[in-house]
Amino acid sequence: MDRKTAVIIGGTGAFGRRFAKQMSESHNVVLLVRDRNRVPAELAGMLTLEIDITRRETLEAAMAEVLRVHGGIDAVINAAGVVAFGEVSETTTRMLLEVNTLGVLNVIAVARAGLNAGGWLLSLSGVAAEMQIVGMGSYCASKAGASAAMRTAARELRRAGVRVIDVRVGHCETGLVDRSLEGRAGAMPKGFDPDAVVERILQLVETGVVDIGPESFENLPRAL
Repeated sequence: MDRKTAVIIGGTGAFGRRFAKQMSESHNVVLLVRDRNRVPAELAGMLTLEIDITRRETLEAAMAEVLRVHGGIDAVINAAGVVAFGEVSETTTRMLLEVNTLGVLNVIAVARAGLNAGGWLLSLSGVAAEMQIVGMGSYCASKAGASAAMRTAARELRRAGVRVIDVRVGHCETGLVDRSLEGRAGAMPKGFDPDAVVERILQLVETGVVDIGPESFENLPRAL
């Protein structure tokens, strides 16, 4: 049987790498990354294309190449994201909104044109999309915008036979808080094990879900 094709945006990140590894047995996996030199050795055999999620034309070119090589796309996973800390009145970085919000709008537009009927688009908004956290207000705002776009697109793309899935998982131990664009994180609770999170997400996708909220992860183990 022909293998399905999955496109992982942010393929070098903590979540992207895990999605790619877990899906590689059943899919042709294509990685869309900012820097192909950062692709880990274990994923080196996968088709890798460089993109800038804030520039729609780079996503369009990458999707066109995937279609040329594989003939169709069955799943798009957006695992790209950035974080910043500080009070709303103090946070100045535009990249937070450009990656987390504008980037998701770009992904939705490009995925709609490239996905096969019956395919699905998934993006990790995170539980911050539902919260107002002092010291992370701008980050929460960027994720709330992304989540609103995803949940609206879920209704709009349903008629085209495309499932759009917004994932709002709580804090995970991915190391993202140590790579903030601005500011420093305060005390954080121990996060979920990202391997367990990715496994749970893929299990839920197989059941046909159209939305994955924080309650879906309540019984998962925390990272050691």
